[in-house]
Amino acid sequence: MSQRAIREIDAKKLRSQSTWRPYEWYLVSQESDLLWLSALLEASSTDSWVVKPDQLFGKRGKYGLVWVNLDPAWVVARIEEKRLQEREIDTTKWTLDTFIVEPFVPHDQEYYIALKTEQDEDIIYFSLEWGVEVEENWEKVIECKVWVLDQISDEQLTTLTWWISKDHLSLVQDFISDMLTFFRQKWFSYLEVNPFVITSDTVICLDMVARVDTCEAWKQPDRKQIERVKPFWAETHPLEEKIEEMDAETGASLKFSTINPRWRIWLLLWWWWASVAAMDKLADMWLIDEVINYGELSGNPTYRHNKAYIQWLVDLMVDEKETTPWKKRLCVIWGISNFTRIDVFCKAFVDAVSEKVEAIKQAKITIFVRRGGVNDTKGLAMIKTFCDAHEIPCTVADGDVYITDAMEVLR
Repeated sequence: MSQRAIREIDAKKLRSQSTWRPYEWYLVSQESDLLWLSALLEASSTDSWVVKPDQLFGKRGKYGLVWVNLDPAWVVARIEEKRLQEREIDTTKWTLDTFIVEPFVPHDQEYYIALKTEQDEDIIYFSLEWGVEVEENWEKVIECKVWVLDQISDEQLTTLTWWISKDHLSLVQDFISDMLTFFRQKWFSYLEVNPFVITSDTVICLDMVARVDTCEAWKQPDRKQIERVKPFWAETHPLEEKIEEMDAETGASLKFSTINPRWRIWLLLWWWWASVAAMDKLADMWLIDEVINYGELSGNPTYRHNKAYIQWLVDLMVDEKETTPWKKRLCVIWGISNFTRIDVFCKAFVDAVSEKVEAIKQAKITIFVRRGGVNDTKGLAMIKTFCDAHEIPCTVADGDVYITDAMEVLR
């Protein structure tokens, strides 16, 4: 199952839609007009606000990055001070560029809840010990496992909440049960609320961390509104945006993500198990740190999509700005398909590469291909013949050779 983290603000918007309770918030990016923000806050009926980064990293309170009980002027001043400031989080330095602004909620008692999914069950973690020290007090967290086709039972709710005061017991139990339903309906793979509070007989989630199952997105209309963002430390390459746009227009799967820019191994992988086998083999050969990207062309893309994707990738490989002192390798690694026409891809590959022959030779790029399936003999021969004719180093292996054995040439 593919998973990705989403912003706190998106998780809270999903929660607001689920409960039909309005959620007042502002997302402030590096381009946002702070005069506009100031005017909105001054016009609001809310007097006090909370400001914190919303960039997919946790323990913001521990790093002194949560500011509470601020009036509108201080909200603007705090963002102006911190925006584009470089901070170190878990030994990684990056820039603060996106903030969430939401109402400050006065409260006394705080609680912790987290849910995660496993193969046959969903697990609920519940505790009175909340905040950045919850992991250090994990022995105080109560765990409850609920089979995926069951609802949480009254007995399980009693076990989780035996220490809650009678004044709030029913409210907290209803909240836990409702959160499990929400977790499943929106296909979260992980959801943490640290903390949630009770005020005026209402449960409010103050801080949320969430990951969603990307495979379910096509069934979730409201998930299409969620912006796909990278973690705090990761930079989005322009090619990622181009390929994401092309991916949206086809039923095939076209993916591209940068991992270690300016190294030497470029990947085009097909099928999840082929991807796992290839990455495991690269790690086994101590080459994983030399991988530049993760790239995928699967689900039987058309000739046009194949060619466009490969052209963009090759353009990036031969770009002077991306030049490295190491010889580059373009690794096209597939499993054995029973429905994808291999010759269609190979024709697109040859046509795309033919437009950059001299640049490829100057960049000293070596091509490695492993594939099996429909018309593989014809297609692989097409690539091998082309590369030999233009003196481009190329190794081709068909489905008779195990992926891990074929990849030995990369050593």
